[in-house]
Amino acid sequence: MLKKKYLVSLIVVTFLAALASNTLNLVCGYHIIIRVQPIILSDIKREYVYLEGRGEDDVITAVTKSDPEILVEESRHIGEKTSVGVKLYVVNASSTSFLCTIVMTSSKPFSVNIYHVSGSSLGTPLQFMSLPSNVSAQIEIPIFYGGQNPTQTSLHGVRYSPAFPYWTIAVYTLFISMFIATAYFDKSSLRLLRRRWDAFDTLALTVRYIFYSFALIFLFVTCGAVIEFIIAYLGLLKLDIHFGDWLFTTALFAVLALLYLVCKWRGFFDNIDEEQ
Repeated sequence: MLKKKYLVSLIVVTFLAALASNTLNLVCGYHIIIRVQPIILSDIKREYVYLEGRGEDDVITAVTKSDPEILVEESRHIGEKTSVGVKLYVVNASSTSFLCTIVMTSSKPFSVNIYHVSGSSLGTPLQFMSLPSNVSAQIEIPIFYGGQNPTQTSLHGVRYSPAFPYWTIAVYTLFISMFIATAYFDKSSLRLLRRRWDAFDTLALTVRYIFYSFALIFLFVTCGAVIEFIIAYLGLLKLDIHFGDWLFTTALFAVLALLYLVCKWRGFFDNIDEEQ
């Protein structure tokens, strides 16, 4: 009888110890710290950060640290998989950098998606994490407002297709018209000085002056793109870098340079350069 009591007591103690161990493992578990990439918000009225946790069991969330400018909203959905959603809003733009720390854990494996939401579009997740069971994941989310990250350089935008801003149009118009006019006046004077002059010589002279004009256009567009990059890099103004305009100008200049070299090689400028 005494042995049976000891046996029952041993079974009960073992069961309670196992239960206590599982409970302690669930509550304490493993603790990991995850610092996600900075998320930049440019319009706090339409944009926010959204965390979505999904798992076979309930995903427990808690905000352990958050700046007072951050508003945290939580929602839950129970279906085939339990999901929890956490929205982070910037409600006070008195600063440009914020930090919110959220802890997530579950008794079964779960995943976490982090979105940068603009308006009603959820889009694709910026970051994805797959976490094992009984892990206390401390997720640190740095948020920057105003389009600039104080710790990282952020350019406003790079246009890879020709956009032709006003300054580029002005450069093209000024130099092409100026050199075409110069070619016209030189043609009139050269026709009087040369013993022979035909349409082929007029074409060669035009090619030469257009090449000169695009050499200067290339120089000015390159300087303009470099100045735009410096201004955007330093954050002085929000400017687009017209990289596509520079590529377009470079391609035209290269074609005209090749044409000019071929004309020079074939002697098309001989009559133009002939000395009196």
